Amino acid sequence: VQTEENLRLLSNAFLSFTPDPTGNIQILVNSLGEMLQASFCQYNKLSKDFLLTIASFNAPPHYSARKPAKGRVCTDVIREKPDKIVLLKNFDSSKYAQHDPFIRKMGWKTCVSKNVALAGKSSGDVCLLFTTDYTLSSEEEELIGIISSAISVQESLQHKIAQIRDREHKLQTLIDNS
Repeated sequence: VQTEENLRLLSNAFLSFTPDPTGNIQILVNSLGEMLQASFCQYNKLSKDFLLTIASFNAPPHYSARKPAKGRVCTDVIREKPDKIVLLKNFDSSKYAQHDPFIRKMGWKTCVSKNVALAGKSSGDVCLLFTTDYTLSSEEEELIGIISSAISVQESLQHKIAQIRDREHKLQTLIDNS
């Protein structure tokens, strides 16, 4: 029954896409959080020394979407680029919880993170947090992989849109100056 519900949610996510890649990434993160019944789900990217949350599901009150990158599991997953899903049990007593007291405050016991790659390079990570001792089923691992790939496609689309806009701007400048 849960498999059918997850397939319905996944299908609805794809069918609700718009021409806006950022909005589509939010749809994907919401769907993943809902499908896995996560306490919190997010898609993050690195920007210099900061970790930026681009999209989130069920963000806790006072959650900062921009935080120092050092000492965070998402930073490590993005930089180390693992192919497999990273699952950390006892997250609230991990080295990451020592660095970030918000983990203990929220009672997050399990962290699941997956690198999102774009053109063979790490683009960001999808991270799910649970207040229970959570174990992934093979179906859930597959869902995380599908959502990570779909986010990668949306990131690629976003880059292509930016390139087109840049070319349009350059062309308009040439036309204006001729």
